[in-house]
Amino acid sequence: MKVGDLISVLDPGIYEVRIKDLDPTGKTKAGDPMVSLQMEVVNNEDWEGAMVWDNLPVNAKAAWKWIQVWVALGGSTEDEIEGLQDLADRCCVELPDKTIYIKVKKDTYEGKTRPKVEEYLAPGVGKSLMGAQERAKNGVPF
Repeated sequence: MKVGDLISVLDPGIYEVRIKDLDPTGKTKAGDPMVSLQMEVVNNEDWEGAMVWDNLPVNAKAAWKWIQVWVALGGSTEDEIEGLQDLADRCCVELPDKTIYIKVKKDTYEGKTRPKVEEYLAPGVGKSLMGAQERAKNGVPF
């Protein structure tokens, strides 16, 4: 056994998370602005306090992710914005200390397994899916 084997990796699933830290000063390898999020799992007896990180580039390829974050914060795809940077800025203002829902999958990066945010979920969707996940875990049929 290696020391690193002692680290448990968050199981795939739906989680409620609190934004613990937000760093808007990052850059991608291509030089685009990037926001790094550090999220802590809350309201989960098995994974309470587990951490998940995500990097959100501010570029056209990642616009879908920023839209998901905005909707997870309770925003709408019909809200008026000036552009992607404006949307990212609004998200950065709203995110600190907020609780949102995410879907996590396992990912392998540089030979190491880690949790990865697959999707940011609208509040009603996240709560509903998390409830169904908990019922399934406890053997209760849908």
